[in-house]
Amino acid sequence: MAFDFSLQTALIGTFFSAAILSATLFYLWRNAPAQQAERYWALAFATQALRITAQFGVSIGHDWLWFAVDLLFVLFTLFIWLGGRTLESRQTRLPLIAGLLVAALLWETLAGEIGLPFHLRTLPLYLVAGIILLLTSRTLFRLARRQPGIGYRGLAAIVGLLGLHYLDYPFLRNVPWFAPIGFGLAAILMLTMGIAMLIITQRRQQAELRQAMTRLGEELTARRESESRHQALVDELEEGVLVLAREGAVLSANPAAARMLGVPLEQLRTDGLGPRPYRLFRENGEPLEATDYPLPQVLSTGRASPSAIYRLEREDGSSLWISANAHPLFPAGGNVPYAAMVAFSDVSDRKAAERNLVDSELRFRSVFEGVADIAVQGYDRVGRLIYWNAASTRFYGYTKDEALGQPIEQLLIPPFDRPAFRQELAGTLASGTAPPPAEKQARTRDGSSLPVYSTQVLINNLQGEPEIYRIDIDTSTLKQLEHDLDDASERFRALSESSELGMVVTDENGNFVWCNPRYLSMIDSTMEEVLDGTWIMHLHRDERQPMRRNWRRAVASKTGFVTERRVINRDGSCQWGQVHVVPIRSREGIFRGFVATVEDITARKEAEEALRRSEAKFRATFDQAFQLIGLLDRNGILLDANRTALNLIRQPAEAVVGRHFADTPWWSDPGERERLNDAIRRAAAGESVHFEAVNIDADGRKHYVDFSLKPVIGPDGEIEMLIPEGHDITSLKQSQEALRISEARFAGAFHASLDYITISHLDTGLIIDVNEAFETITGWTRDEAIGRTSTDLGVWIEPGSRDEAMRQLARDGYLREYSMRLGTRSGTRIEALLNASIINAGDRQLLLGVVRDISKQKAAEESLRRSEEKFSRIVHYSPVALAITDVESGVLVDVNRAWQEFLGYTREQVIGRSSIEFGLWVDNADRENLYRRVAEANGELDRHEVRYRRADGQTVFGLISCRIFDVGGRACYLWAVTDITLRHRMEERMAALNTELEERVQLRTAELQRAQGELIRAEKLAALGSLVAGIAHELNTPIGNSVTVASTLHDKTQEFATQVADGTLRRSALNTYLESARTASDLLLRSLYQARSLVASFKQVAVDQTSDQRRRFDLAEVVGEVLTTLSPTLRKTPFAIDIDIPPGILMDSYPGPLGQVINNFVNNALLHAFDGRYNGTIRIRAEATADEQVTIIVADDGNGIPEEHHRRIFDPFFTTKLGQGGSGLGLNIVYNIVTRVLGGHIDVESHIGAGTTFVLKMPLHAPDAANDKTPLR
Repeated sequence: MAFDFSLQTALIGTFFSAAILSATLFYLWRNAPAQQAERYWALAFATQALRITAQFGVSIGHDWLWFAVDLLFVLFTLFIWLGGRTLESRQTRLPLIAGLLVAALLWETLAGEIGLPFHLRTLPLYLVAGIILLLTSRTLFRLARRQPGIGYRGLAAIVGLLGLHYLDYPFLRNVPWFAPIGFGLAAILMLTMGIAMLIITQRRQQAELRQAMTRLGEELTARRESESRHQALVDELEEGVLVLAREGAVLSANPAAARMLGVPLEQLRTDGLGPRPYRLFRENGEPLEATDYPLPQVLSTGRASPSAIYRLEREDGSSLWISANAHPLFPAGGNVPYAAMVAFSDVSDRKAAERNLVDSELRFRSVFEGVADIAVQGYDRVGRLIYWNAASTRFYGYTKDEALGQPIEQLLIPPFDRPAFRQELAGTLASGTAPPPAEKQARTRDGSSLPVYSTQVLINNLQGEPEIYRIDIDTSTLKQLEHDLDDASERFRALSESSELGMVVTDENGNFVWCNPRYLSMIDSTMEEVLDGTWIMHLHRDERQPMRRNWRRAVASKTGFVTERRVINRDGSCQWGQVHVVPIRSREGIFRGFVATVEDITARKEAEEALRRSEAKFRATFDQAFQLIGLLDRNGILLDANRTALNLIRQPAEAVVGRHFADTPWWSDPGERERLNDAIRRAAAGESVHFEAVNIDADGRKHYVDFSLKPVIGPDGEIEMLIPEGHDITSLKQSQEALRISEARFAGAFHASLDYITISHLDTGLIIDVNEAFETITGWTRDEAIGRTSTDLGVWIEPGSRDEAMRQLARDGYLREYSMRLGTRSGTRIEALLNASIINAGDRQLLLGVVRDISKQKAAEESLRRSEEKFSRIVHYSPVALAITDVESGVLVDVNRAWQEFLGYTREQVIGRSSIEFGLWVDNADRENLYRRVAEANGELDRHEVRYRRADGQTVFGLISCRIFDVGGRACYLWAVTDITLRHRMEERMAALNTELEERVQLRTAELQRAQGELIRAEKLAALGSLVAGIAHELNTPIGNSVTVASTLHDKTQEFATQVADGTLRRSALNTYLESARTASDLLLRSLYQARSLVASFKQVAVDQTSDQRRRFDLAEVVGEVLTTLSPTLRKTPFAIDIDIPPGILMDSYPGPLGQVINNFVNNALLHAFDGRYNGTIRIRAEATADEQVTIIVADDGNGIPEEHHRRIFDPFFTTKLGQGGSGLGLNIVYNIVTRVLGGHIDVESHIGAGTTFVLKMPLHAPDAANDKTPLR
């Protein structure tokens, strides 16, 4: 077959590139075996090289190699997939991927056997392979996002292109002209992919190297820190540490070692131990040989020396006890120590403690030998007695000589307790802990049993052997006392249970710990309620707080108290008790708690209440009686007089009580006074006296009195006092005349009354007469009612109610506002009120009954009650804190639940008290101010801020509103309070933060102004440097020309002088010289004049820009002078300036600052507007307006300013060229000069790509600088 150069050449190139890449990747993998991705990729390119070899065979006619080509292609795709997944450290899913590729390969084989077209045969394989490569590309893209800078993104793009390329293989492979292109493209992609893999491998190695360097640096730092910490730890040790080299140099020593050796640390580290005469002695005082010292011994033997105690004698003769041990230090791999380390600690205190222990033991033995009532025995680990004091002899009968050396169990332990004793001894020795103290029975010499309280102490003697000391106290007396105490307790229990007094015992804090059954019945509580303190809830609610205060006061002062309290029983009855609390103190006067007795005084209280009511009833009867009543002693001295008697003479009781009754104003007539004195003598003798007297009242009117004087005989039969009684019968006499008129009037009132009135017999109830209202209300006529009873008529619906009314009438003689239900003829029922009284008509008693229909009133009252109940519920369940106070007294009438939660008070604490009384106000002046404002607003107030003090003492803030309203005929205020404490605190915090923020702002502003000033001065210096450079450049040309002309003229003059001296001067030469001199002088004058003009212009600009002096100037001239100084800078650029300022615009302003504005605009345009451009124009125009203003427009056709920067371009330090020549102050300086110095304002208009225009509008006459108050930006 003919050699196809183009296809085969592409295959050969692809083979070599794949082989080289495979070898390179294998090499990289062998150097870093952990990088499995390189291995898979090396295998992929090796497989690709084999595939290209097989493809080459196919191209030269070996068609049987097609299966090898496709199989190797499957392996190539699989290895690429494995490399990408391994690189991402994700599951390879090898079975799934391999299965898909193998299935596609089998399809291609089967399709080839049945003769399907090429594209149908190869499409599944290359489609699966392309998709797998695209998925690998996605994996690499994910890696690129997680690990930027490695190169994964480029490799991902190449693998993705290769995958897409494989998708066109089934359709274009058999196209003759495309096959070489396809293989060439695949070769290029694979070569590029291999190179990308090599780059990735190199970059990964570099990244790993950087990470390794970082870790190495961190490890070195950690090691240094560890060494530093180790050295610091060694320096902080209380134990001395010394490292000594073999040659004797001190390699390391800590401060504790220097301190114990008595030398400075630095001196010890530099000089070592050689010249210092330290000596070591054993505990027995024997000195150590130099070779036996721990450090030399360790260095010579190479073995560690055990810890031992020595006495160290220092250079100054002082000594201390040390515990030292030494260890050799070997070099790596060596067996000869290069140094030794010794660690030693100061045990002088321990040695002193051992000495003190010996002394303490001697004192211990002497103390217990002198104690008469404490028996002490000591025994060793086998129970053999080693100590026996004198008290032990008295307790147990054995002498010291008899006891020592004997087993303690044989002498003191009863036989039945000996096994337990041996077990206890073994446990003590094993655990190192003595058994706890306990009561025991000890055996005496005579075999009797002695109760003792035994305490055992385990100690180690100086030899380290355990010794146990048993300390026994005779408890036989204590047992007898306990027995006596039990008897006393039993007697106390019997007494407490049989006593009619309630008894309570408390601890030091007033907590109840015991009470007798009588107390439980008296407070209607259980023992659990008594012990947990809830018994107090059984007290009357008015007495719970006082009882708590009494107990708190008693606990605080450790004193008792006496009080009375009421218990509300479960059935609602009330029981009184008198509490007598006394403190309990020990014999030493130590306070132990309280004992309280409670006596049931309910009967006494009821008697006292009955007496009080009786006295009150007597006083009420005495004062309210229509008779004139008094009390006299046996001598006629007035002891008391009722109100009726005092009203007659219009005198207070103080004016007459204590005087003789005959000398009082009642008895102004001498004849009447004489009759009274006679009556007093007769009554004092036991006679009741009765006569009609005449008394004169305060107005001088005469009153006829039916007077009687009766003696009061006491239990002993003696007359105790006299009771004068008088009935004013003046009206009776007057009424007899008016009786007829009165009866007529009664009849008129009887029949005209709107209330129905009946007159009936008291005994039979038969009706004698009724008025017209009776007929109207009940429906029965007068004829039907007369002669019948109200019960017969059915007026009384409830017979029981009538019986109760008749009993009350019989008892009191009248009925007032008695509620009843009235029956009518029609069967309806009416709510009514009955008023009845008994009328004496001769020898008969009649009943006058007046009944009023109150059905409508009842309905109104029920409606009112429901309204009030609804209002009360609204008030009490409202989330707003509400309180009602009496307008007149200021006391609280009611508060709701929200008010109690807000202020922490209970209803019991505040109802009936004013807010001042329970300390609600932080400042009482706030309350006065509030009430004054409420009064000024006629009882209405909204959102007034107040300060309250809660019950726990915390201050809270509220907004209070008030309304006045009527409650049961009483004017009251309704207060609504909103808690604003949190808001108030936040406002206070915000105020503090604002103050702090203002201070910070002022401080930062001052700092920024200083920094801005420094930058502005730097800008000015930079401008000055630019100005100097421009001046130098501008003056260089005319001055250089002048120098050239002057030097030429000098040379011509030398030639002319030579000709004159030689005598060779001719007229033509003279004319030539004169012409040259004239030309030179003209040139010289023009150049120097130009230089002079430039210097003058520069001088004026320099004076203006370095001075804020005000003067009159022409705007066009100043702008021209400024632009002249900028001409050197502009000539170096391709940009131009176009000026359109008409002459004659005269300004009285500040030319220096104005020039700085123009200078900054031009420099800003050169730096920003024309950045990246090769041409551009700056246009400066100005025109005067009719309002004495001038408008200056500076425009450029440059890049423009982005819209988001418009609001910030005048801000200080804002620049887009930071670090590239921009300070961010140029336009800020312009803004401050225009607005503050020149008195104008500035606007800007800019668009991207269309340039920027600044419009300055300022007055022709600038304002005074002192009046400028425009803030800096």
